[in-house]
This record gives sequence, C-alpha cells and structure tokens, in this order.
Amino acid sequence: MQNNDGFERLNASRLIAALGGDRELLLEIIELYLRDAPAMLHALRLEAKRMQPDELAKAAHVLKGSVANFGVSPLYELAKELEQCARAKDLSTVPEIMSGLERAYEGFEQALVRMRIEANS
Repeated sequence: MQNNDGFERLNASRLIAALGGDRELLLEIIELYLRDAPAMLHALRLEAKRMQPDELAKAAHVLKGSVANFGVSPLYELAKELEQCARAKDLSTVPEIMSGLERAYEGFEQALVRMRIEANS
C-alpha cells in the first residue's frame, strides 16, 4: 500500500513477514500502540512545555521505542531528534520539533489504521 504521507514503509505484509507470518501479533502490536500512544504524546507535550531536558529525553525515548516496533518513520525520526536535543541540553529547537512531531503523530496513527485494515483483509 503506497501513500504520499511519508509512511510508505508501514506495510502490513512486510511487517507480518518480519513477525514470522504472525498476523495476530501485528494486530496486537497495532492495538497496543493505538491504546498507549495518546498517553505517551501527552507526557511528551508536558515535558516539552516544562523544558526539563532529562524528563523530555525520557518521554521522547519511550515514544521512539514504541514507534520503532513498526520500523523507521517520520514520527520515529522526530522522536529521535527530540531525544538527542534533550540529551544534549539544547532545547532551542524543541517547539519546532514538537510541531513536526504532532503532525507526524497524526499521520502515523492514520497509517496504522490503514495497516490494521490491510492486515485484516
């Protein structure tokens, strides 16, 4: 399934193959992410507002790790960039990164919903 939102690599068939053909496992991972992601994003927003580098790095790391289950994506890259900036204690670009991350989060969620449909067919 190709799309133009930067999430072309989110492909159910490819991920099912990577999971040893376990379609149910992919569906479970998708459901877990969709259930837990809003809380992860909330924590990230909170830490971005507080501008506490150590806590921001931790929150970005948690989101990055969860997104990594699906491979590299724009959301993964932005969470990684945010984590790196926070670890370097350079918070000057946090608002810009968060703006992009918010957009990528929405696109990622939509891509996972499409992938869930693809995996169920």
